[in-house]
Amino acid sequence: MLFSVGDATIVRVEETNLPTYPLREIFPEFTDAHLAEHGAWLAPHHYEAVSGRIRLAVHSWLLQVGGKKILIDSCCGNNKVKPGRPFWHMLNLPYLERLAAAGVKVPRPAGPMAHGGSVIAFIEDPYGYRIELIERS
Repeated sequence: MLFSVGDATIVRVEETNLPTYPLREIFPEFTDAHLAEHGAWLAPHHYEAVSGRIRLAVHSWLLQVGGKKILIDSCCGNNKVKPGRPFWHMLNLPYLERLAAAGVKVPRPAGPMAHGGSVIAFIEDPYGYRIELIERS
């Protein structure tokens, strides 16, 4: 998704967009009457009728303005232990590739460090400075 506001360009960089939580777990007062009234616009983009779950989109925003790129929110991240959130537990998604597709330079894709089990990647700011992203083992 790409849109502009004045001189700024904003790109949505999606990490996940999945039916994750049972609707009434998040909105306990949501009744069948509410669903009958609002179901037509909720499904399929915000609610999955078959599972009864709401869709949860996790994404970054890449703001580009005045020759600068600003990444807002780096999402949940890959390979994180999150047993209470099975839909995020040990994610393995092409987030860096999605950043690159949005216009971020990725001079070193994610890969193992020379010594140890951590994973490292670099992205580059508009001035050529490298920003390291480390995923500790």
